[in-house]
Order: sequence, then structure tokens, then C-alpha cells
Amino acid sequence: MNLKHSITVENMKCGGCTSTILQRIGALASVESVEVEADTVSFFAPYATVDTVRETLRTLGYPERGSASGVAAITASARSFVSCAVGKMGVAS
Repeated sequence: MNLKHSITVENMKCGGCTSTILQRIGALASVESVEVEADTVSFFAPYATVDTVRETLRTLGYPERGSASGVAAITASARSFVSCAVGKMGVAS
């Protein structure tokens, strides 16, 4: 059974960020109905999939709020700029 989950993330800047998150999280197995509003990613999925979503968001540069500090936070911020740019290219095409 899929339940609704919401994760508040860091480093959201624009529609490029949103586009990347919608594409990558929406492509995960068992994840349905991904939405991004401000800095919150909401989706329907089994509870067992939530950690995979968190890890994917972290890898993209959008870690769950409060979960990254120091070098990890700086690295996440840098990754988010790349994800943002990729998302913008996808939006423009």
C-alpha cells in the first residue's frame, strides 16, 4: 500500500531544481504522484521506499533539511547547482 510522504529539503532554488526532482524521484520504482512545493517533496510510496527517496535527493544535492552539515552541506549545495542546471536544460527542451 502506498502512503503519502513529505520530505523538506535544502538547496531548492528554481524550476530547474523542481524539474530534476520530479524526473528522478518519479523514475524510482514504487514511487507515484511526486509533487514539489517550495522546499517540500511529496510523493506516494511504500514506507520501505522512503529511505531510497531520501538518498536519491541527497545524491542530487537536496538533502533532507537538517541532515547535512559541514563539508556534506557544502558538497550538497554544489551538487544542487549541477542538478538545477540539468533541470533547466530539460525544461528548455
